[in-house]
Amino acid sequence: MIHKFIDLGTETRNIECVQDRDKIYFVETTSGDLTKDLFGCNERIQSVTFKPIDEFGIDDIQMVVDDHDDAIFFDRVIEALDFWGIDYKVEKKPMP
Repeated sequence: MIHKFIDLGTETRNIECVQDRDKIYFVETTSGDLTKDLFGCNERIQSVTFKPIDEFGIDDIQMVVDDHDDAIFFDRVIEALDFWGIDYKVEKKPMP
C-alpha cells in the first residue's frame, strides 16, 4: 500500500494506492483553493483502476510518487499507463 499526504498550505492532496489480487487502485483526493477555483468544488476525488503488467505495477507507482515529491499528480500515473499501453478505468467525483 502507498499513502502520501501533501499539505501545500491552501491546498491538500491525499494519494493512496493499493493492490488487490490482480488490480491496482490509485486514488487522489484534493481539496482547497485550487480545487475550488479549477473545478468549482470543495473536494475532488479521482481514481484509476488497472491490471498491472510485468513492466508496470505497484512498485512503479511507488517510484512515480517518490520521484515527484509534492508535484505528484494523477495525470502522471495516467501518462505512464498510456505509455505502457495498459487499459484502465478512470472515475472523477467532485464533492460539493
